[in-house]
Amino acid sequence: MHIPDGLLSPEVSATTAVTACTSLALAIRLTRRDLKTEAVPLVGVTAAFLLAAQTLNFPIPGGTSGHLLGVALAGALLGPTAGMLVTASVLAVQALIFADGGLVALGANITNMAVAGVLSAGCVGRLVAAVFPGKPRLSVAIGAGVSVLVASTLCALELTWSRVAPGRLVLGAMIAAHLPVAVIEGLATSAILGVLWKARPDLATSNESRFGLFPGLTALGLLALGFLVLSPWGSEVPDGLDSFVLGLGRTETGSTLPFVPFPDYLSSRGPVFQILATFFGLLMSFGLGFVAARWLAVVRPREDTVR
Repeated sequence: MHIPDGLLSPEVSATTAVTACTSLALAIRLTRRDLKTEAVPLVGVTAAFLLAAQTLNFPIPGGTSGHLLGVALAGALLGPTAGMLVTASVLAVQALIFADGGLVALGANITNMAVAGVLSAGCVGRLVAAVFPGKPRLSVAIGAGVSVLVASTLCALELTWSRVAPGRLVLGAMIAAHLPVAVIEGLATSAILGVLWKARPDLATSNESRFGLFPGLTALGLLALGFLVLSPWGSEVPDGLDSFVLGLGRTETGSTLPFVPFPDYLSSRGPVFQILATFFGLLMSFGLGFVAARWLAVVRPREDTVR
């Protein structure tokens, strides 16, 4: 679902870049107001987890592959605005370090996954929670699945607007390829949050206790390392977007950057190099998320100073 450079028209790239910048500026303002210092480590670990999860492709019926998106999990752990910023930072690392998604197309990828993905997961999750109270894992699972379909639909609309292919053709192909991914995304997000909520049950109901959780950070970090180790043995079949583009007889151009340190996660050089390159990406994502969160976080006053 990471759109490479060379597919989107200039007007689509410009429109989505403005949308992404405007949305992230608002998210920064709201996150600065709400984020507490206790959340800073969780932001960094969540960023690392998102990058690791997105490197492991699994086969999908129909001859394509897919990977987890993770935006619903980020929104559930950090809140929607911080979740948007974390996802955007990971997408930037992927584009700049690995050429996973184009630089010119970065605005579209942020709009599709970080903005629309996080917001749709949160809104749908709230609606499901209102209908089925007391079932937080169900609401998150459905929201996570919807986030994948929303992001892939927007991607299809952007390709249509760019005249890559007729709308009915590209929309049908993208939905068909990502519907199984949406199901897996929902199940995986529910399972992962189940692990975290088992470590800290209050995470499912209390916004304030989202932060400063050592067991949850440990669990999320171990899951990230698990994805890291497994990533070289994931499916090598092209994902839904790549398969569609190849089916049109076109080849993706990757990134317009003159130099990319670890193109395609160094997968062509073997599993050891891929793991090392991805681990560097994890450190970059963690560091970027941690530093940004530290800059945005406000200091919660101590209880003994409140009168």
